[in-house]
This record gives sequence, C-alpha cells and structure tokens, in this order.
Amino acid sequence: MVCDRTLDLFDFPINKSHKVVFKYGEEAQEISDEIVIITRDQDSIDLGQYFYEFIALAIPMKKLHPRFANEAENDQFIVYSTAQNETEESDKENDAIDPRWEKLKKLK
Repeated sequence: MVCDRTLDLFDFPINKSHKVVFKYGEEAQEISDEIVIITRDQDSIDLGQYFYEFIALAIPMKKLHPRFANEAENDQFIVYSTAQNETEESDKENDAIDPRWEKLKKLK
C-alpha cells in the first residue's frame, strides 16, 4: 500500500475470514451478506465481487505507514490554511463593507 502521509510503500497484511453460504433455490437472490441463493441451472459462480468487497472492507480508510502507528492514536491536529486571526479580521472587514449584510441585519 501507499502511505497517505509520506507516499512510502509498505506491506499491509490482511488476515480476515468471511463465510458465504450458497444455497439452491428457485430464484437467484442475495438474502444477506452471508447467504446467497443460486438456481440449479447455474453451473459456475463468480466470486470476484465477493473477494473485492472483503478486501476493500479490510483495508483502512486512512493508510499510514507502520512507523506512524503510535501517532495514529493521538492524531488530533487541526490544520488551517491561514491564521485564525487573519480570517476573523477579514470576516469583520467583509461584514462592514458589504451593505447587503447591513440590510439583512436590520430585518432581524
């Protein structure tokens, strides 16, 4: 896999076991995540979609290199593109300059 933070490659072992039961029935349908009904006419089963879903669910959304494993638990960073004071000042300037906001405030 590729680390989202550093773009380094790393191995991510997946050890999951899932059970899917295929039963014969009159109509092909998926009853639940674990039970699928197939018809007796069906001579083959395409397992590709099931494998894809199981692997996709086993991979974490945030892919971090194992060297960041301790940091992932304490990941409480807030990143601002500008300083907070600058954005508050620019908001105040925009409120004072824009006459539409003043008219809307009078409606209160």
